[in-house]
Amino acid sequence: MELAQYTNQELLSLYIRTELRNKLHNKGNLESASRLLKKFLVDYLGGYPPTELNAKSFLSEHFNDRRLSTFGKHYYTLNGFMKWIGHDLNMKVRIPRTVAKYNEPATIMRLRDKIKTKRTHKGCLDRDLMLIDVKCGSGLRAAEMAKLRPCDIHETFIEVVCGKGGDDRKVYIDRGLGSKLLIFISNMKPYEPIFKLSARTISNKIRLWANKAGVKLSAHSLRHYYAEQLYHYSKDIQAVQVQLGHKSIATTERYLGLAPQQIQDAVGKMRPLSEEEMQEKIDTGLEAYPKTSGAEIDSALSRLAGEPAFSEVTSPGNRRLKKLGCKIDKVFGPRKS
Repeated sequence: MELAQYTNQELLSLYIRTELRNKLHNKGNLESASRLLKKFLVDYLGGYPPTELNAKSFLSEHFNDRRLSTFGKHYYTLNGFMKWIGHDLNMKVRIPRTVAKYNEPATIMRLRDKIKTKRTHKGCLDRDLMLIDVKCGSGLRAAEMAKLRPCDIHETFIEVVCGKGGDDRKVYIDRGLGSKLLIFISNMKPYEPIFKLSARTISNKIRLWANKAGVKLSAHSLRHYYAEQLYHYSKDIQAVQVQLGHKSIATTERYLGLAPQQIQDAVGKMRPLSEEEMQEKIDTGLEAYPKTSGAEIDSALSRLAGEPAFSEVTSPGNRRLKKLGCKIDKVFGPRKS
């Protein structure tokens, strides 16, 4: 397809229709990416054609003062479009890994207490408390909670229909939460939304209550809290991954913050090794290799003679095994467990 004949507005529409909608299934992410590309193609370039130089200038002028994670997100969105028209930006953008913030149970209690003591319509308070309980007891995303219907609720699990990426899954819950939910939905029709709120409104409500309670929490923080508590009691990261609906376990790992006391306890168990203990560990490590004679080692070394890393090893004996490292495994087989 010859893209040079299209105007920037036509390129934008064509890219969104044929590429972006197939890559991004989340409505919010699709809208965010579309706004960025419109800002570049229509507002920034006007009638000028998109090139590698003006794409880099656009990033530098509009996002250079943002956090690296934000800059990286916009870079990958823009570079996806540039690759589509045949101009790879070829920039190395390193997105720093962030440490998950641990959410204290006391913080969640302050949030719940603030809702319970508020004087307003009781129906709204019951609904908002249920929002917090479902978030903390299931780890559902705000978009998944917005779609929940009474027919999806069971005493020990919630059926998530068309979650992120269009996937269905079963999220197991505590019987206590299941019973509370069944009472909450007892007068509802099977297919009506339980909370009757959009995903954005659910997130805004939780943030509003957190601000009133004087705590730093968001809807996503409560999802992190659920992951932390589930891992704390199960020590099974794969169970956490399945419950959260993550495709990659690396994503799940980023959700798990450690309590300061856990870190302190771990450090408290450490102590420096004495010289005798260090030597004992070295000797034990050498004994893990199969017993071999000096002649066998000389034979092995002759076969490895062409490798520069081992050219200096000339005398027989167990001392060679330290220099051979993992290469000795190829000759004599793996170490004993």
